[in-house]
Amino acid sequence: EERTLLVDPDEINVLQMVGRLNDGANSIYELYKNPHPAFQAGSVWKDIVLSPSRLNIQKELKYSIQKVERMRS
Repeated sequence: EERTLLVDPDEINVLQMVGRLNDGANSIYELYKNPHPAFQAGSVWKDIVLSPSRLNIQKELKYSIQKVERMRS
């Protein structure tokens, strides 16, 4: 697998969006300030997280969310 994280403009955009996440969010709706990028075309959430080709990442994200939710309860 080719590594393009530091040179691919799309990957750099993803890193910038992740860098703007609200780490104090209590839900997915609080992750970003307005305008919420999940509602925009080309959003990280729609194009990357929900992409069928990213099944392993989806499973890892689900596990991480469940782990955090268990720690908070």
